[in-house]
Amino acid sequence: MNKTIEEIFNGIKHNEGRLPKEELEELIRREDETRIFLIDYMEDFKKDYKVALEDMSYFGHIYATYLLAQFKEKKFYDIYLDILELPDNEAMALYDDGIKEHGGKIIASVYNGDDTRLIEIIQSDNVSKEIKYAVKNAFEIIQRDNPRYIDNIFDEIVNWECFKGEEEREEKAELEKAEEASLNNLIASELKKGLNDFIMKNSVEIGRNDSCSCGSGKKYKKCCGK
Repeated sequence: MNKTIEEIFNGIKHNEGRLPKEELEELIRREDETRIFLIDYMEDFKKDYKVALEDMSYFGHIYATYLLAQFKEKKFYDIYLDILELPDNEAMALYDDGIKEHGGKIIASVYNGDDTRLIEIIQSDNVSKEIKYAVKNAFEIIQRDNPRYIDNIFDEIVNWECFKGEEEREEKAELEKAEEASLNNLIASELKKGLNDFIMKNSVEIGRNDSCSCGSGKKYKKCCGK
């Protein structure tokens, strides 16, 4: 028996370190049912969003936001703006970098034609500069001849660090460590070469068996004289 939309969604609303591609694809395939469920879900979430602030693995509101943006669901417009105007800049805590990166595209994707609230947000003293920037970006997107909306949730979130497994994160860390070591060796080599050139130009001639002037304690022939 097929799972209900609620069952599918409840199964992915906590991040387990993987992108739930099959589940999201099923929600997209059943778009009409998903729309209705997610609008109700986000209405409830708006009233009880503290759950996501207390549990960093909570991702339900994030999946819902990007799916409704992909669906171009205009009923979500006011709900999303209500969340952006939450007190104490809590919207930034709920979406983290998602507002800075995609907030404007999300607003533009669900835009219902009413500019009033966008203008109010820009003029407000109670929202952060990041949210004002997202609203400004939304205006710019809406006014373009060929606006770029949220058309595919996977295009927006597939490369997020939180969806990479532990093994992949460790491989990335090792690669970054190796690259840093290589860069450090290159810098050290260039510094040594520069020091050697300086010594050769500014000191008396050094015999191959003399102590190296760099202070290493080695003979010149086994140090900078190599």
